[in-house]
Amino acid sequence: MDSDAEAGELPDSQKLDLPPGKYKVTLKVDASAPQSREFEVAADETWGLLVGPDGAALPIRLY
Repeated sequence: MDSDAEAGELPDSQKLDLPPGKYKVTLKVDASAPQSREFEVAADETWGLLVGPDGAALPIRLY
């Protein structure tokens, strides 16, 4: 599977180009307490964000 080709098929609403830096993601699902995670993005990195049913966010560096 070619990751670049697969990423190109995602809807624009699921893509986000960020400059290098530190970021904090906070998610709230229904009545659950907000869940926050911080991660740092470097130049030319690709990240994914998995979200569990309870709203727990897991940022993952893909390459």
